[in-house]
Amino acid sequence: MIDKKKPRRVELNNNLVRYNSASIEPMMYPECFEGIIASYADRYPCTMELLTTIEGEWAKTAQDLRVQQ
Repeated sequence: MIDKKKPRRVELNNNLVRYNSASIEPMMYPECFEGIIASYADRYPCTMELLTTIEGEWAKTAQDLRVQQ
């Protein structure tokens, strides 16, 4: 049974791209971990606003997360 076991399926959602009001096309990605990363990178682009938000959330609990040596 273990010899016939297939690898777990990678769940990947493709993105829709709107070029103009009349043209919407799906952006397809390969079904692998690189495709998942590319999908998220396209869906949530890294901006200064995002980085500021992440840093602000981290700063709220930074003193609790540090490891004392």
